[in-house]
Amino acid sequence: MDYDKLFFELNERLKSSGKYLNIICGGGFALMINDIRATNDIDAFFDEDNWIMEQIRAIGEKYNVNVGADLWLNTSIKTFNKQPPQDSYEVFSKYSNLTVQVVTLNYLLGMKLFSQREKDIADAGEIIKKLEIEDPILVIKNNSNFNIDASNVLWAFELAYSEDWLEKYMIEHKEQIERYFR
Repeated sequence: MDYDKLFFELNERLKSSGKYLNIICGGGFALMINDIRATNDIDAFFDEDNWIMEQIRAIGEKYNVNVGADLWLNTSIKTFNKQPPQDSYEVFSKYSNLTVQVVTLNYLLGMKLFSQREKDIADAGEIIKKLEIEDPILVIKNNSNFNIDASNVLWAFELAYSEDWLEKYMIEHKEQIERYFR
């Protein structure tokens, strides 16, 4: 899927109607642009209205990128997450009437761990590897605003580095583990 082409077309439609849109992308799109995995859609935070959603649907139909009833650009991310604070995303691309922003990988890690879905824990493991994080306690401290289940953090590290790595970490950091992972 050529996201640049889709964003360009959305911008042109916004421009011809004198409208502006700011989107904050997360999920698979943030993973894709960081070379972690591909995605079929863009989960984003944005102010939806009937006109915007109709334009997104029409663009998806034009380029055959909607997946069934799911639109190529959607707000399903709101189901599991609140809109990120301004310091947790960066501008990805800017058009005349459309600004596309993407959450940082560090923030996305918290989002993935918070959702607690198996596929999101697996994504968290990939983010941990990409960022070369080697301290589960640091992940918990840096994501305290998410109220993350510590067992999911350990699971993500096991997926990232192996069961042997996690066992060694737990032995070497026994006292810290007992404090954070009760």
